[in-house]
Formats: sequence, C-alpha cells, structure tokens
Amino acid sequence: METKEYRLTDLCDFQGGTQPPKEEWINEPRDGFVRMLQIRDYTQDKAEHVGYVKDTKKLNKCEEDDILIGRYGASVGKILTGLAGAYNVAIIKTIPNEELISKRYLYYVLTGTDFQNFILNIGARAAQAGFNKNDLSFFKLHVPTSLEDQEQISNVLEKAKILNSKREQSIDLLDEFLKMKFLEMFGDPVDNEKKWETITLGEEIKIKHGFAFKSEFFSEKGKYVLLTPGNFYERGGYKDRVEKQKFYVGEVHDEYILEKHDILVAMTEQAPGLLGTPILIPESKLFLHNQRLGLLKYNNKKFNKYFLFYLFCNKRIKDIIHAKAIGMKVRHTSPSKIEGMSIYLP
Repeated sequence: METKEYRLTDLCDFQGGTQPPKEEWINEPRDGFVRMLQIRDYTQDKAEHVGYVKDTKKLNKCEEDDILIGRYGASVGKILTGLAGAYNVAIIKTIPNEELISKRYLYYVLTGTDFQNFILNIGARAAQAGFNKNDLSFFKLHVPTSLEDQEQISNVLEKAKILNSKREQSIDLLDEFLKMKFLEMFGDPVDNEKKWETITLGEEIKIKHGFAFKSEFFSEKGKYVLLTPGNFYERGGYKDRVEKQKFYVGEVHDEYILEKHDILVAMTEQAPGLLGTPILIPESKLFLHNQRLGLLKYNNKKFNKYFLFYLFCNKRIKDIIHAKAIGMKVRHTSPSKIEGMSIYLP
C-alpha cells in the first residue's frame, strides 16, 4: 500500500462557526429558520436544547455527513457528525479535498490517538484549552494514495467500532440492573422512604484531594497509570483509555499510590454529567491519585465499598453535587461541599 505524508491543512480546509445573538433564537422549527447547532446537540441529545435561528447568508452550515471538531474547553477535540444546520463558534467544520482523502477516512484520523493527543497538547499550552486553524497546520499524517485503500481501512475500523459499541451496551445493561437492585434494597437516597439512619457524610467519610503531578514526567508508557477524569465513565466505573492513557515516570509519594477498591469521585465536570461520578480502583500499586479527583477515606468495617460506589452513582446524589458546584464553563466541587451532604446509613 502506497502512502504519502501531508500536513492536515494540505488535505483539508476548515471553517469556523457563527454566533447569532441569543435573543434571535427560537425553540421550534419555522419556515425561513435553520437549526443552530451547539456541541451539546451532539453529546446530550435533549430536545429542550434544540434552537433555531433565521436562515441568512452570514451563517456557516453543515450537512449530516460533514465532520466537525469541538474547539474549546472540555469538548476540545471532540469529533462531531450526524446533524445538519448552522453551527456556532465553539465548532469548526472540516472541508476535505475528497480527491485526496475520503470523509470516512478523515473521521478515523481525527478520532485516532495521534490527532487527539496533538489537540490536547495544544490545549494544555493555552490559557483556555482550544486551538485555531493555524495550529492544525502542524499536524502531519500518512495517507494511502488510493481512495479504495482508504475505504477498506475505514470498513475495518467501522466493524471494530460496532463491536466495541455492542460491548459497551452489554456493560450498560448490567450496570442499570445493579443500580436497580441498589434502589430495591435501600430505596431512594434522597427521599429515604425506608427511614434509614441519616448522617452528614463528613462525619464518617473524608474526601482527599489528589496531587498535581508534573507534566514533564508524563509518558506513553510507564509503571504508574495517571488517572484523570477521562478514566471515568459517566455512569460510574473505571474506563481504560487504551492508547490515550497517560503514564507517569517521575518520583511518586506512597500516599498518592492507590489500592484496589479505593473509591474516587470526579471533582470537575470535564464532560457533561461527569461531576461527582465514582470509580473503583481495579488494582493495587498501579494507579496514581491525580488532582481534580477526590479519594473517599472511610472505616472499612462500617462502610461497604460497593454500597458507597452505587450511592455515588445515583443520579439524585450526583444532582446534589452538581447543584452545590461552582464555575460557569466548567463546574467543579470541593471536599467540603461533598462532605456536607446528608446520606442514609443502612
């Protein structure tokens, strides 16, 4: 298979979005109006977020098969597709030269580890995580010169994506069953219809902040896995980031090396719904307690780890954490805010 190296901007042009004033938006479709797309339209799929604006030549628009990229904040580098309309300034549209690269192949390039790490590294250097068109000119890639070869590769990657999606669906079903059993056994943690004893969380459990590990010791391989909010499923539980996983090769204090079944909660909303989400550490002496993650410190004889894990998985508990959080663009909480919650104690 013959390949050729390009800069991304040699293969693809990019078009930024537009931002009509909010007072010009309406909530229902109407003749002469077009859907106004925001990142949350792709990620949250909630009808109440859908907005429309008057269709004018000033708007930049996309079709369902266009590939777009999140430009700022927690959604930087997120690859978006499947919706048609105008799009706002937090999104940039790709306009590939389809004589050189197919849209499907471009999609897998942009969702791949190399590009995602490239974008995240740009964001890490900026005051506000984000990138511009000029930044993209520094990303280089090798592309099969044959469009047929590109399509064959895309077909293989599509099959792998479908298999992974089916696996995720199976995990989701099991997770929903366990959450249902939790409610059946203990009842709603806010309504407490079973009249369990209640305590203030901080009376028995303390939340410990992680350590700000030095970025110069981040590595693609190493002895220790550097946990981040990206290792949390929104539903709760540990997510292996595979090729995207960062490791740490610097000196580490023992107090920040986690043990099997330690429970951590996400203290920042890196992605919608993530704030307050818990994980159970799968192995001892492998994972590091990073900043923006809160470690639950509690008496093992008084609390069952699985009870605490599913308690924090509960949506109503997460809603309380979110309501007490601060921050406009990225919500975050603190140990004292979580410790101030009232919980039941069966």
